[in-house]
Amino acid sequence: MQEIKNGIDRTHLKCTARDFTENNKEGILDENGNIYLNSKFKQRMTIKYNNKECLKCIILPICNGGCSQGKIESGIQDKCYKNMSEEEKLNYLQARMKEVINRHIRQ
Repeated sequence: MQEIKNGIDRTHLKCTARDFTENNKEGILDENGNIYLNSKFKQRMTIKYNNKECLKCIILPICNGGCSQGKIESGIQDKCYKNMSEEEKLNYLQARMKEVINRHIRQ
């Protein structure tokens, strides 16, 4: 899910798990509602969506590449951020499918 957090001073922040400081600012919202993103935001999106392992992963539609803040801080870029084996990914996918099916059966 892509979300935008704007501070009262119209600064754009991506991660609410970090302080809303100038150092964490990733862009600004102007008076007309336009968002101007800086290189920090572009780095975040590159790390999140250019991971070769993620792009070929069977759980990418569910995982969505994992937490981009965690990837930035860990330096993990070309392997599974969740450090899951292929078997663990299949188990995760099966569990999620069962969860969705059970939710719909209960309705």
